[in-house]
Amino acid sequence: MNNNWFIESISLVKADALPTKEEMEKLLPLSWPPRWEEIDHYAKDGLLTISLAHINPYPNEELGVTILKQGFGIAVPMPSLKPEKFDFVRHLNVIGCSDKQTARQFFESHQAIPVKELMAPAPGLSVNISLGDLIKTFAPKEVAKEFESALEKGKKEFAKSGVKIEKGKYLGEEAILIVGESGKIVCSAVLINNFVIMGELLMSDALEPGSTPIHFPECKCKRPYPCSTRKAAGYVHREEVEQFLMSIFARIKGNAKGHANKPCAEIMRGQNITKNPKGKSIIEVGDTIRTNKTTQVNITDTAGNKISIGGKTEIKMDSVFDFQLIVGTVTAFIKKLQPKTKFEVHTPTSAVSVRGTAFSLFTDYNVTTLTVIEGDVEFSDLKGNKVMVKDNQSCICYQEQGLQNPVTLPVNLKEQYKEM
Repeated sequence: MNNNWFIESISLVKADALPTKEEMEKLLPLSWPPRWEEIDHYAKDGLLTISLAHINPYPNEELGVTILKQGFGIAVPMPSLKPEKFDFVRHLNVIGCSDKQTARQFFESHQAIPVKELMAPAPGLSVNISLGDLIKTFAPKEVAKEFESALEKGKKEFAKSGVKIEKGKYLGEEAILIVGESGKIVCSAVLINNFVIMGELLMSDALEPGSTPIHFPECKCKRPYPCSTRKAAGYVHREEVEQFLMSIFARIKGNAKGHANKPCAEIMRGQNITKNPKGKSIIEVGDTIRTNKTTQVNITDTAGNKISIGGKTEIKMDSVFDFQLIVGTVTAFIKKLQPKTKFEVHTPTSAVSVRGTAFSLFTDYNVTTLTVIEGDVEFSDLKGNKVMVKDNQSCICYQEQGLQNPVTLPVNLKEQYKEM
């Protein structure tokens, strides 16, 4: 009986469907208030980082700070021995998530110090495990031990501090607030739709309304203007800070339109390209399937075996049971093969061979991660080294170092994938 693969469905995926770089840059205000100047900003898919500097109101009296650009939107103020244009720098980070649920999970993680239960994607998988478990599983033992030590120390110090973390409102938006022993409240994070806003600029609610002198903690000066013997940060207007924060908030609510709402995949057959092939379209030997980052393609064969092709993936069918994963992620459910038949997937650094199992495979040219959901998978590198990876195990293969030892994941993968 001939075995043919065909398109079962094409759909949008939530994983990695972040707001684009262009969408993030649209969140920047057209102008900043007087006495503020943008020093640097950095944008990529799902991230906008802004560094703003406050102009020194007394450039002839105050030493101020010099500014070193570090890249990625981060500017660092350095003490100066001469009058400077700026007296301090503050940052703001806007994180754009793939959906509101992911954004809320990240936002609410700010209520826990440290963030042990913050969820992170397991390598090569569409499932998440806690950051602590991820470090313990994949990091070297000494790194994992240091992480656990720092975690416990942070818990104890935070418990003694008298500081409380609560939910509340900041400029009308849902926020995580930090309440000090004195009752002073500052904002830690703001949630708007699928965006989380963080950074020092949110802490304007620690300032009194109006023009507020900001001194270093050790400065007890009572003078109505910045002290010339102990460097101060000058005068900051709380209303100015709130003004441009509300401008960014408004742009998030009104101008961020989200992602493309149509899937985009294609089959390349020789010189011909078919965009978004219809269901039941036959995949022939030599065909290459390519998806953009927001699209998932599910293919199946006449025996009921299935392959889910993730976003931003390119895969070629070299033969009916031999695929070449060029880049990206596939999850395969291979249950029915003819006797003595093997199903294989090759990547730029490795190869997997199975007789019947379920697994997920990720590659980015230089590294490949295999995670076995059910059954046993033979994993080999380019040097011919082989290892058997079993249920609930993950194994990494580097282009230079080759195969690493399999590790057992602290999640039930069969449960995670039971609906697929």
